[in-house]
Amino acid sequence: MLTASGTFGYGAEFAPFFDLARIGGIVAKSITLEPRQGNRPPRIAETPAGMLNAIGLENVGVDAFITEKLPALAAGVVVVASVFETEIDRYAEVCKRLSGVPRVAGLRDQRFVSTREERRNRVRPARRGAGAAGARDAARDLRARCS
Repeated sequence: MLTASGTFGYGAEFAPFFDLARIGGIVAKSITLEPRQGNRPPRIAETPAGMLNAIGLENVGVDAFITEKLPALAAGVVVVASVFETEIDRYAEVCKRLSGVPRVAGLRDQRFVSTREERRNRVRPARRGAGAAGARDAARDLRARCS
């Protein structure tokens, strides 16, 4: 069992309540190459059917995630890092920095784009209509950039 990205912060926030090593692992809050402030308030609105949120992927950035957030977790906690970026080279750089980090068991691809500008510049792994061959080529290209 893994937690959903964004619901557990970086994990340490829940450590006072139970032993995080007893669950399968945590999917940490999505991280970017540099710290990101996210959207201005209000970020949350109640509705008759529940809640809407538009946090804007606020995060500490990959370097602070590695040097501050991961060491704050107890030994034995399995961590999956959720990666978000708006440009392929920046995305690849985040993946490179996470490569070989002992506490990171895997990566999650966060493709959500929160603003009109980001939608125009989003990471596009395959050309529209390119099918399986385009997706395969895009995956090969991303692996090469992350190596």
